[in-house]
Amino acid sequence: MNLNLAPYYNTKLGAEIRVTGHSHQGQTKRQEDAIDVAFQTQSDNPGDSLFAFFGVFDGHGGPEAALYVKKQLMSHITAQSNFWSGNDSRILKAIRDGFLSVQEAMWLERRKQALSSPSSSHRLRKHPSYPGTTATIAILKEAKLYIGHVGNSGIVFGYQEPGSHFWRAKQVTEEHIPDKVSERERMHRSGLAVRSMLGLPRVVSLEDVRGASSRRKANEDDFFTSSGPFLPLARSLGDLWSYSREKEDFLVSPVPDTFVVEVDSTFRCMILATDGLWDVVSDQDAVDTVFHAERSNKIHKNERWANPSRKLVKQALREWESRRLRADNTSVVTVVFDKVRTDGGHQDDKKLHRVSSKEEIMEQYWKALGTLFVIMAPILIAFKMFEA
Repeated sequence: MNLNLAPYYNTKLGAEIRVTGHSHQGQTKRQEDAIDVAFQTQSDNPGDSLFAFFGVFDGHGGPEAALYVKKQLMSHITAQSNFWSGNDSRILKAIRDGFLSVQEAMWLERRKQALSSPSSSHRLRKHPSYPGTTATIAILKEAKLYIGHVGNSGIVFGYQEPGSHFWRAKQVTEEHIPDKVSERERMHRSGLAVRSMLGLPRVVSLEDVRGASSRRKANEDDFFTSSGPFLPLARSLGDLWSYSREKEDFLVSPVPDTFVVEVDSTFRCMILATDGLWDVVSDQDAVDTVFHAERSNKIHKNERWANPSRKLVKQALREWESRRLRADNTSVVTVVFDKVRTDGGHQDDKKLHRVSSKEEIMEQYWKALGTLFVIMAPILIAFKMFEA
């Protein structure tokens, strides 16, 4: 996937951007990742976009949850009146409420299935819904990035400091994993335990801990035991099995981290990716890959274009292979910032026109020369009259 908005500069987005995405199944049994890129427009012109939406979703227990959230999350967020308020706190509340609304919709859908027939109701009570997904999104609006995040996918920014020729990486999301003290304490209070599998901390219901003797031996692809999930996440969307009637809440929390970041002239790129990338590629190495891809694209222009997202996925697959591990699903969305509005207001599109061809350069040269002649002509005439 490659989407190029470089010819357009939209004051609602506050930035001139180019977007790419790429996904690979790796060496797993199935593809459970999903990515999403969407632009809310008032017309067919991408330059009229009101906002841009970017998301990565890493499913487990099947692809159903990731695909459902990909399809529904943006509309659930934009359905909140707070999203259109223009107030940062209220927009972040809309994102939080959108996450929880999607979780509720998944729960209601599951109940609807259970009530459809007595046999399915018995089956769903005996085997609760296991699919779940991470959800990491960024919404670009008025030169600000509004972030919502649950799970262990992540976002990294690439900056270029004044005077520097290279880009610096900065991780902006935190993993919601069981070995974080704050998450572990919350889960234990809720009725979940953290146990180790293959050397990694996993979330398991306390009821399943008591029935551990019936648990079959797990392999690297297993998120579940014979009696219930064995999850490497503390927060997600889906995982409806974790609903507690006693607490009237989901023990694997669907509540996202939310925050806003102002985009400034130092921004160069934003990378959203599932853990298939971040488990084997460092933040700085990922930003360096985008930097070199962009530098190559500027040199070769349309002759040999490089998709930075595809390069990142291939880099991750090489790392998995070099470590003699089975490659995980790996999905990446990369946003490159070409220009950013810095005055906080509307700018004339002409000031931001990108000169990319020889013909355009020569056209602007002759226009500038003509303007210079108009300015200088009266001065030269007056000088000649003075000499006479």
